Amino acid sequence: MGEDLSIPPAGPGVTASSRHRTWPSFAALAAWLGLMLAAAPMSKIVPIGDDWAYAYSVKMLLTTGRLRISQFAVATSISHILWGTLFCLPTGFSQISLRVSVLTVSALALFIFERLLAELGHPPSRRLLGAALLALDPLFIGVTLSFYTDAFFLAAFLLSVLGLVKGSRRWLWVSSFASIAAALARQIGLAPALVGAVVLFRRGDRRGAAILLLPPLAALALQGTWFLHAYGATHATWYYAHQSLARLDAPATLARDTLLRLSSSAACLGLLVFPLGAAALLSPAARRPITRPRAVVAVVGGALWLTAFHARLLPPGFGDQLWYGGLGPAIVPGAAFKVAGWWASRALWAAGDAVSLITLMSLAVARPPRGGAAWLAAASALAFLPALLSYMFYDRYLLVLVPAAIAAALDACADHPRTAWWGAAILGALSWCGARDAAAWNAALWRAAARLEQRGYAAEDIRAGLSWDGALVAERNIAIIRRDTPLSEIKPYAWLALEHPHALLTFDPRPPRGTRRLFVESYATPLSARGGVIYADVLLPGVRPP
Repeated sequence: MGEDLSIPPAGPGVTASSRHRTWPSFAALAAWLGLMLAAAPMSKIVPIGDDWAYAYSVKMLLTTGRLRISQFAVATSISHILWGTLFCLPTGFSQISLRVSVLTVSALALFIFERLLAELGHPPSRRLLGAALLALDPLFIGVTLSFYTDAFFLAAFLLSVLGLVKGSRRWLWVSSFASIAAALARQIGLAPALVGAVVLFRRGDRRGAAILLLPPLAALALQGTWFLHAYGATHATWYYAHQSLARLDAPATLARDTLLRLSSSAACLGLLVFPLGAAALLSPAARRPITRPRAVVAVVGGALWLTAFHARLLPPGFGDQLWYGGLGPAIVPGAAFKVAGWWASRALWAAGDAVSLITLMSLAVARPPRGGAAWLAAASALAFLPALLSYMFYDRYLLVLVPAAIAAALDACADHPRTAWWGAAILGALSWCGARDAAAWNAALWRAAARLEQRGYAAEDIRAGLSWDGALVAERNIAIIRRDTPLSEIKPYAWLALEHPHALLTFDPRPPRGTRRLFVESYATPLSARGGVIYADVLLPGVRPP
């Protein structure tokens, strides 16, 4: 592929045999899968957030043989839908089959990342640490609890980069087809092919550039033609696209929002890779003379952190995965009252803020990414760029940056790997507790709804948050609204206005006005010894739902 993208020279002890040694990876993957199943047992698998929008497409494909895109889905996610359908073929549609598909592709993402680190010249112990940091990352663990597109996208994205780093014609084809899979899940998956094609074209390798870029572009063109002219834009796609374009009409606001998003992203990344920052702080590199470029990087990192701190956007001040109430989205009435115990401690998050700043500053003196690591960094940054400009911005969009941040900073922990491993253990413990809590309260929510059904309330008469309401009535209600209302006039949650619930599930311990408390559904959580509670309230006659 050329010198500037070549594999860095192998360090001491890195031999051809050690580069291809994979049994530690498989042992670590088995342990990780065990942890995930312990955090979220198969018996507690229910829809989470709005992942039902993608599950809907899988179910429709299985039952009708036709590909149907949810009106609530922003991305068409064809490859992700086909992946989930593959796992449902043996036994039919089920949440368990979808969970198996997500765990499988998540394990593949970890294995591919470990192989990528091997190609970048890291010894077995260090690449195992890098894979562990991704496996124990709270954003990564958070998306493995649901049928969101993130895990599938990340696996395809990393495979595309791996093909670029290997560099042979055969691997360029692998990279190209992986880019197709990534781009058909989320269009930003085209980033590795774009970066690689530009470099190869500038070197005169037009055939290699064509191999990388033309197949993904053709796949996206076919998808776009089918979606816009044969299938028709969905409500969510239309609204998201037009709201994002409308931001261009206010450049000053767009610039301010972009700066705040960039600041909060830097601060959040500092928290997510803090084990490497702690190890870097203790390394001899941290005591080297500070050159002008390193000083500039350190000042920029500190300025971004201070901007996020001033705007109160430090983690977990934004996003849908990492927040004061726990891990994962909680789009449920009364979410602010959800029991979070020690997770919501100010001391814990103040420590997280400090660790984030220390990490950003200590990694500023680390060696910048080179070779294949630079390719990964460039592709990740390009894939993340649209999130800074788009209408919506969630912390899980940062997940595409996490492998690049790990790969770039992994050398910094060479002198103190034990410190990094202790940091990874702390990060993993926090992520596991968050995942255990998320699985517990989501399962309790659906148990409470089932109890209401046993008491005679119809499923559509129960308001229980986005996972329940959306899975049951969103598609039907949006279709009703679209019969008489142009897409431009439909608001994101207008479909809820068609419902007239008689029962309400909430985290709020105080019954809303005009309701009567019927029962409580308790659940155990590692975040609090008292456990958590879902409250079931019924509306009094003549009262409008809150």
